[in-house]
Amino acid sequence: MRDPNRAFNISIVRVFSGEINQSETWNESARKLALTEVLLN
Repeated sequence: MRDPNRAFNISIVRVFSGEINQSETWNESARKLALTEVLLN
């Protein structure tokens, strides 16, 4: 089972590291995060 806190932390790290474009909506970012989680697992 995915850990929502872990996913949230990853998204925060990406925001601060500039991987998430400022112009993206959070929905787009969440889709990318979900895809990344699938690829990592």
